[in-house]
Amino acid sequence: MELKQTNLAIAFDAVSTGTTTGTALTIAHTCTGADRILFVSVHTNTTTDVITGVTYGGVAMTRVAEQQATSGGAGNLKWTYLYMLVAPASGANNIVISASSSIPMWGYSTSYTGAAQTGQPDSTNSANAASGTGFTITTTTVADNSWVVAGIRNYAANVVGSTNYTVRSAAFPIAIGDSNGPKTPAGSIGQTATSSDGQWNGVQASFAPAVAASTNSNFFQFM
Repeated sequence: MELKQTNLAIAFDAVSTGTTTGTALTIAHTCTGADRILFVSVHTNTTTDVITGVTYGGVAMTRVAEQQATSGGAGNLKWTYLYMLVAPASGANNIVISASSSIPMWGYSTSYTGAAQTGQPDSTNSANAASGTGFTITTTTVADNSWVVAGIRNYAANVVGSTNYTVRSAAFPIAIGDSNGPKTPAGSIGQTATSSDGQWNGVQASFAPAVAASTNSNFFQFM
């Protein structure tokens, strides 16, 4: 008897956005479906790390990674973050982003179904660039058929999706997007965004698919 496991398919669920100047930003987001996962990309217009936490429906989210912009230029030392929550509550709930001081901040959230409910994220990376009309951030996935999500920021103009990067929502100067499909086989994957020449910074994470219940791949008939 051979037991066989099958990966379920990850699918995009929903996107929500918000912006404010203050110490807290509240964004309404609705998660649906099974095997859910939620990501929130946070961007601040400050040179210090003042984000103290993100919650969804009152549940604390995990900070995956953060990236400060390079020094010099209009985007001098500004921050981009990525937060994650496995098994977020279904239905409409509020994302609350908290800061230790009053600042301009943006929050972009995306949710997905068909994701593994343990062992997330699958891999992560962060990067920045002082200039350029294109920006690539690369990670190496571990699990076959993982998707990759990224929050990317540019200080010159709107961010446009390119290779392996489908923008789910964007407004100057930030965007959230994903690979819009699985990376198979597992390995290195770069996500590229384009814009006018300006400073870039971004954070990405891959997330693994849920696995279906084991099935018996051999059948025996006794006469």
